[in-house]
Amino acid sequence: ETQPNHLKTSKEWIGLYVTMFFANRVFFLSEQFRDDVKKKMGIFFRRKKSRVVPNGIDLDTFRPVAAGEFSNGPVLLGMQGRLYKTKDHLTLLKAIALLKDRPYYPQLELRIAGDGMMRPALEQLAGELQIGDKVKFLGMLKEQELSAFLQSLGIYIHASLGETMSTALMQVMACRLPIIASDVKGINNMVTDQQNGLLVPAQDETALATAIDKLVHNDDLRKRLAANGYNYALEHFSNMRMWKDYKKEFDNY
Repeated sequence: ETQPNHLKTSKEWIGLYVTMFFANRVFFLSEQFRDDVKKKMGIFFRRKKSRVVPNGIDLDTFRPVAAGEFSNGPVLLGMQGRLYKTKDHLTLLKAIALLKDRPYYPQLELRIAGDGMMRPALEQLAGELQIGDKVKFLGMLKEQELSAFLQSLGIYIHASLGETMSTALMQVMACRLPIIASDVKGINNMVTDQQNGLLVPAQDETALATAIDKLVHNDDLRKRLAANGYNYALEHFSNMRMWKDYKKEFDNY
């Protein structure tokens, strides 16, 4: 089960009720996610059928490169993900527009990886905000391209309205990047504010712009957040750990 609970449609909730009744096992990506489903379903929830197995990633593909310095080079920001309404690219673009008066703005560039139904609207908004020359839409990237994309960035931004367990953030942490992310479920159980990232309210372009400005001017903070995120990824996000957890369930079934 992967769809964020607060974004589920009525049909998706009905599907989960049916699944909980007929399936042998239902896997959730986090304890928080499972607990929220349990509260919603009440007596219809079958805890004996439920299991929590967090996703994992290939830590050989997503790996760190040297941390960037912004003093004499470009300020490269980026986000990956589907260009859908469940993400918050609109707020991200508005935040970039608020940075026009910063001295580093001429060196700033936002790279967006992914595609989807929102792309035309996002491209239009970038034009209306007069930041079209600062935003590059890269489209869908293959895994190796995605790794290189992340490794090219100085700061990663994940603006979202909700997640279940963000694979994008897992990959970013494994690449040892400093993170700014929305303070929403599915993110704030992975990112702890001021420890392995900065959390800002969703749909708040002013707070997001302030966080970007803060990281651009603070090399030490960027490096500390990136290092803590990397260590967290090594401990929690290995795909071998995920494989062993699933294999155990099949072996014991």
